[in-house]
Amino acid sequence: MQVIGGKAVGYMSKHNVKYTRSEIGKVKILPDFLLSPDKLILKEEAITVTVSLTIESVDFFKHEAHINHAHYVKHCSLG
Repeated sequence: MQVIGGKAVGYMSKHNVKYTRSEIGKVKILPDFLLSPDKLILKEEAITVTVSLTIESVDFFKHEAHINHAHYVKHCSLG
């Protein structure tokens, strides 16, 4: 048991799992929730483009990316 403010020795550091052959209890079967392969969106072919942007433009994209928890280069994407 970890005491707040104290240092716990070995807390969450060892994975001692003991398996038995006993029943695991009631099991619930879930429906298949993964998309079928034909419904997955395939990645489109892309080309590399070099663009010159102003510092203000890059700052804008960085700010918007930070709000959306993304990388700013993805926000600069034209697609």
